[in-house]
Amino acid sequence: MSEQGFTVDRRVTLKWLFGAIAASGVPLQGAYAAAAPAPWPVGTPAKIDAPGYGTDPKMLEPVVPWPKTAPSAVGIEHFIDEWVSAPYPDQAADRAILLAGFEWVEAEAKARHGKGYAALDEGPRATILSDAARGGGRLFLDRMKFLTTGAYYTSEAGIEELGYIGNTALDGDYPGPTPEAFAHLDRVLATLNLKR
Repeated sequence: MSEQGFTVDRRVTLKWLFGAIAASGVPLQGAYAAAAPAPWPVGTPAKIDAPGYGTDPKMLEPVVPWPKTAPSAVGIEHFIDEWVSAPYPDQAADRAILLAGFEWVEAEAKARHGKGYAALDEGPRATILSDAARGGGRLFLDRMKFLTTGAYYTSEAGIEELGYIGNTALDGDYPGPTPEAFAHLDRVLATLNLKR
């Protein structure tokens, strides 16, 4: 993994965990290539040192349009590492999916380009991930998307991107919701046959 001096403490891990749970409905966006993908591996890799594991913190950057700061710049790979290393049933299930996916991606990179996935330029990496999305790798990419977006949007950069200003004291009295917020609320309530 990265040697950026990033520390994953209990608070960061919990923020990432709850963010990952909340982000499960975020769609993966990107162009999918026309090439047919190779067969997807079946089974559970036995070790954490599966080929390709931990070599590329930029895994989803060619496919997901990160607005300002990329996940690799805020240490999301540490969260993924923590997640697949955890001994709990959900994480163990994800570990099997993710390690098989990393192994497939690495094998595809070497078969197509003669070098590992992390050594490829963005174009070939995006093509490999697009092929995975069209084949048996959809579950792998869905889990990577889920975990990456959840961790990203609970990091400082992600919270800033969302414009969240919680835990900030207000000067003076609370101004209340804006007219736009009330209009939005009224529209939503109307769809439910409710009024405020």
